[in-house]
Amino acid sequence: MSLHSRRPARRGFTLVELLVVIAIIGVLVGLLLPAVQAAREAARRMSCSNNMRQVCLAIANFESARKKLPPSSINLSGTGTASGVVQTQLVEFRKEGFDGTQNGHYANQCFLTIILPFMEATNVINAQTAGAPGGYSVKLDWWHPQNRAAASSPIATYLCPSSPGEKFLDTTRLGSGDRTRFAGSTGDWRPAVTDYMAVNRGNWNGSGSVWNILTQNNPPYPGDFGVRGGMATNEFTKLAAITDGLSNTLTISEAAARPARWSNNARIEEYAGGTNAYMNGPWAHQGNDIAVDGAWFNTGATPPQFANITSNTSAAAPNRCSLNCTNQGEIYSFHSGGAHGGLGDASVQFLSRSIDLRILMLISARGDGAVVSAEAFNQ
Repeated sequence: MSLHSRRPARRGFTLVELLVVIAIIGVLVGLLLPAVQAAREAARRMSCSNNMRQVCLAIANFESARKKLPPSSINLSGTGTASGVVQTQLVEFRKEGFDGTQNGHYANQCFLTIILPFMEATNVINAQTAGAPGGYSVKLDWWHPQNRAAASSPIATYLCPSSPGEKFLDTTRLGSGDRTRFAGSTGDWRPAVTDYMAVNRGNWNGSGSVWNILTQNNPPYPGDFGVRGGMATNEFTKLAAITDGLSNTLTISEAAARPARWSNNARIEEYAGGTNAYMNGPWAHQGNDIAVDGAWFNTGATPPQFANITSNTSAAAPNRCSLNCTNQGEIYSFHSGGAHGGLGDASVQFLSRSIDLRILMLISARGDGAVVSAEAFNQ
């Protein structure tokens, strides 16, 4: 008789046991994945807030050095008595060196180009364009051949990590009018984009009728000067002009994923305007400012989508929306629950998706006389 006992055979997993283990792993992944995604978005949202904070600080540093805030954009039609700009402002433009003329107008610029020296962006400023050396100059249109190397340089601080948008705009895909203007005989190019814009007004409609509808006449329309934002088009703004207070007045906001048109988290067009697309999105573009007055749902559009409120009819329409409804001329982000806004005191607030449109317009205007608490930003 053998003294060695036979070892029992090892028992493997049954098919049922294997399926149970796979199911458990699947459940765990299903439970953990949303948490991981939420953590990643929280990190992206924090990074976006930090980027906007850096932009706000650069604006504040510009004011500290020049004793005035930069224009939200420079888009002047004339060089001597520009329409809509008082002579004192033209004097300020010349004093600050923004007196370069291009085809009978002052050079088109944006606040994001003006604050470059305060953004530690020396490498961008000094970028050389082959055949047109000299670095970036505010005396030349932002699309001038000399400025193209700089304007084609992506600036990480000007982008929100949550945005799915492209990082460049391809001028070959523009409509004929803007393609000629921004590319012309010197060839097509790819300017880099931004997800941030200046808030230059609390209301687009200059008559005040839309303002009075959306604010329910409380307060009444404060006039063109009072409805302007912390930064305004074609204007250097003194801090004294912001009578509502720096902590109550927006200077910048998110307007992400341009040049595509987005409506309520759905991409409507690859380039806003389709085959007639206009230049929209480059960080150097003179149109990087918005008048905040919300959006309305236009059922007559193809496809139905949110559009800017620009008239009494659209202001009175149902289904109005404060933010995150259209990225074409309104505040828009890809963060859940709201979007970031930068204030005149260089702080950054997260504006709730459900913020009252009246409150949003009040904090977009610098002189309406209304008092808005910080808590109202998140309601």
